[in-house]
Amino acid sequence: RLLYHLEAAAYWGQVGYDGRTQSLDPAQSNLPVTSHTAYEGGRVEALLGYRFQPSIIPQAIEVAGGLGVDGWSRRIADGTSSNGMLVNGIHEIYRAYYGKVALGLTHLSPSNWYGHLRLGIKIPFNITQDVGLQQLGYDSDITVSPGNAFSGFATLLIERQANPDKPGNLFFRAYYDGFHFDPSKAKPAKHNGTLVPV
Repeated sequence: RLLYHLEAAAYWGQVGYDGRTQSLDPAQSNLPVTSHTAYEGGRVEALLGYRFQPSIIPQAIEVAGGLGVDGWSRRIADGTSSNGMLVNGIHEIYRAYYGKVALGLTHLSPSNWYGHLRLGIKIPFNITQDVGLQQLGYDSDITVSPGNAFSGFATLLIERQANPDKPGNLFFRAYYDGFHFDPSKAKPAKHNGTLVPV
């Protein structure tokens, strides 16, 4: 009845980036720009829960909660704005500490299959974003704090019951897990001795 889940993951990849320019020159600011972004990061989380079997339904119900930390590097490559201007890329490092709360159902399928569904909310409680402004000509880098916003997660696992005479097992798993951030408050940064809100 006591449940635990420990997870460590590493990830990396590249995605298309559609954004907008940020420039000290108002005429060159807020223009559409396309580029690509390279990500690399890792996550560690732990969940603890309890499973109980109500007499009125055939499924067992789970409640679980836990903590996690996710950290990643984001490198936005140089790109070109909608007016053909070259736009410098930037390097950012994120760290997010969060909690999770979940409800689950088990025994969703017929007897020769095992089904498990878990739905929950991810609640960030501390997020920092280090922004590499020196490579863009600023006097120093800065750290901002994107706002905490709830996001959801879900996992569905359908697995054939294990056969003690055969190794291995067939299963299907689908999941969704994400972060949603609110905008961070502007912070002053110096560019050639002039304070600029970033």
